[in-house]
Amino acid sequence: MHDNAPVLPVYEGDSRRPTVWTLLPPYDGLPAPFVRRRERRALQMKRGALLVIRPPPEAAWPIIAGEAERWLGALPATPVVLWLDQLDSELLMDTWARARPFGIRACVTEPAFTSSALRAQLSDPASLTDVVPWLGRRDRNLDARMREAFTYLTYAAIEHWTLAAVALAHGASVSTWYRRFQRCDLAPPGAWLHALRVICVALEIQRSPRVPIGSFVERFGFYDQAHLHHRCWDVFGATIAHVRKHLGWEWMLYTACTRSGLLRARRRGDAPPRPV
Repeated sequence: MHDNAPVLPVYEGDSRRPTVWTLLPPYDGLPAPFVRRRERRALQMKRGALLVIRPPPEAAWPIIAGEAERWLGALPATPVVLWLDQLDSELLMDTWARARPFGIRACVTEPAFTSSALRAQLSDPASLTDVVPWLGRRDRNLDARMREAFTYLTYAAIEHWTLAAVALAHGASVSTWYRRFQRCDLAPPGAWLHALRVICVALEIQRSPRVPIGSFVERFGFYDQAHLHHRCWDVFGATIAHVRKHLGWEWMLYTACTRSGLLRARRRGDAPPRPV
């Protein structure tokens, strides 16, 4: 999937550092070791692959956060999961709340390392609010106003608002929004809202693997199943069946950015974005 993947940060063995593993669809069984210690080449990750970080018992949060940030920067299309020892449900939820600001998308204990446990966390449409820090890792550091705009867009995708309603709630006209996105070298807000809406529907399909596709067609206002299929293919180049088997929104958004041009490439020597 990553044609020009960067060389990944591989460390020599250190018992005080977290170990890194991978888990591929269909997410059966426990993760496998990620890479040999002396392997220095880039790894071509597949869609739906998960990067699993297993910290030692004595690891502090700054170490875990630093490890997650390194891999998130190297593999933007791959969700990061924290693999913990056996914890009770209350402590696990508290750990996930502490881990989420670091870009960690799920926390799972070893006895419960199942596709259903991963699906419940990785396929939550509310997690789309993490798009802003994801863009920051893609070298798109947005000011406070644009971060707020993207927060509104993600909520609009979840709640099915129109772009005009989003702009009004944000206190600006649609034309003003278009100018702000253009100055930040981003695709128009309408294109972003469309992509986020389709990704939101895809997450709902992921979250309910046994629900017939026809129910999503009627619920989200598509003409028929073919209409939904074409929208998924246009945005992130995957069929509905593929979406259902491959968890997370990162690979979908990464593909949408490259396939639909949501992130416009900056040429060397271009001036930085003007204040908006």
